[in-house]
Amino acid sequence: MTNSQRPHRIASRVVLGLRDSPRLGGFFAQPGAQGFRHFEAYDAREGGGEEYFDRDRFTSHYGEPPLGGQVGCAISHHLILKEFANEPGVDTDLLLVAEDDARFLPGFERALDRITRNAGPLDYVNLAEPFARTKAGLLHPYAEDAAMLSLTSRIIGWRGVEPIRMGPFSGRAWGAVCYLVSRAAARRITEVARSRGRLSWLADDFTQWAEPADIRVLLVRPDLVTYDGPSTIESGTLPPRGLTLREMAREGGVISALRRFAAPRRRLRHLARAWRATRCPTGSGGAEATP
Repeated sequence: MTNSQRPHRIASRVVLGLRDSPRLGGFFAQPGAQGFRHFEAYDAREGGGEEYFDRDRFTSHYGEPPLGGQVGCAISHHLILKEFANEPGVDTDLLLVAEDDARFLPGFERALDRITRNAGPLDYVNLAEPFARTKAGLLHPYAEDAAMLSLTSRIIGWRGVEPIRMGPFSGRAWGAVCYLVSRAAARRITEVARSRGRLSWLADDFTQWAEPADIRVLLVRPDLVTYDGPSTIESGTLPPRGLTLREMAREGGVISALRRFAAPRRRLRHLARAWRATRCPTGSGGAEATP
């Protein structure tokens, strides 16, 4: 049996958190936290990390200098992937990474079981996308720039009557709150980082390493994980959530609100994105929107 044909198993579960994080207690108190070990996050809130992170290159790419939390977050995820990559084990072994604010939603373990029983290869599965905070529905489209799953995405569970799907996507997706990564993928990601000398990207910017490392990123919707409290980096770094119909009506009247809520042009753009993800299921998802 080749590595690609081996069944997947979660070989390790880690939660990233600073030593003084007030959220670790809440993480370990929740159902589903059994079996996780604490991996101490790199603290760059007051500076430091130059041996791992190139702030000048980050600033040149993103147009603004990184926050200390962004530096520490990128270094922390890099170090846990590097540790997993260097451990003995087969390529199909999976690492489950959660940040200390991750809170598991109903159906989390059942969905994980369905994912690990996937017959195909698994590189990287993003289980939570906190920036896509506008919920899609019959009369409520995703945010303007939301990534769209392939039309053939696999159903891995249910939340009430709503299917939970996993698949490649088109558009831009973010999130490192909780994800699965294979040992083979961790090795390729860390090799990309090594070849570039130092990190210079956001931890959840898949565009920086997915294609160079030949990584197929899959997205799960709706999220299997929510998060507790505001960002430890800066609340202002989160994109604005989608307005509700009532809020739209307050701003511009009922007719204008209905037009914005229905958003036929946006729906067509989302359908086109879903078709691209179906036709070219690479899963890296970032080619459209490099900052």
